[in-house]
Amino acid sequence: ISLLPEKIVDLVSLEVLLMSSNNILYLPENIGNLTKLMKLDVANNRLTTLPDNIGSLNQLTKLFLESNQINVLPATFADLSNLIELRIYSNKLAELPESFGGFDDLLDLYLNDNLLSRLSDNFGSMNNLKRLRLNSNKLDSVPASIVNMSNLEQLWLQNNQLVTLPDEIGDLNSLQHLNLA
Repeated sequence: ISLLPEKIVDLVSLEVLLMSSNNILYLPENIGNLTKLMKLDVANNRLTTLPDNIGSLNQLTKLFLESNQINVLPATFADLSNLIELRIYSNKLAELPESFGGFDDLLDLYLNDNLLSRLSDNFGSMNNLKRLRLNSNKLDSVPASIVNMSNLEQLWLQNNQLVTLPDEIGDLNSLQHLNLA
């Protein structure tokens, strides 16, 4: 499947939409109409962008976008405030929206294998995060605000351009796994 029928956005009772491993080029502009959607899996497709109204999917708890060609996230992405698991690895993201970090319920964040060179200071405000994969990017630093991720158990930072780590990393008392290899 490379194109979704436009009327798919009329399935207003839809809670789970699984479309991984197709050849989908874009999501319908009105995907935000699916306000009951709790899980959206569009991994392994050919997406380069996401519709602006994706932020209207405010019941979404799991969003799988890995292995696409997404190079930018819309500003409304930060409105997905109920996310628990977010997978955006293996894309072409060079930066995240400044508002990225307001995901209070997020437990798992996979941003590895992108082109990220910096993280904003508010990135560390995701204080319930348990697993964070930032490996294989172009990061040369990690914001000191990472200390606010007090529940972080696993942190992958290998294969970046890091010169040093903030001293605050020593305050991550829940950290069990740190990969800098």
